[in-house]
Amino acid sequence: MMCQRLNATPRKCLGYRTPIEAFRDELIRLEAP
Repeated sequence: MMCQRLNATPRKCLGYRTPIEAFRDELIRLEAP
């Protein structure tokens, strides 16, 4: 409940992306050749 709310909140330090979006983008970047 609280964790989901925090993970869905955009963060200035992440370029106004949510932590979930930033994590997903990083995984995609690491998988790219």
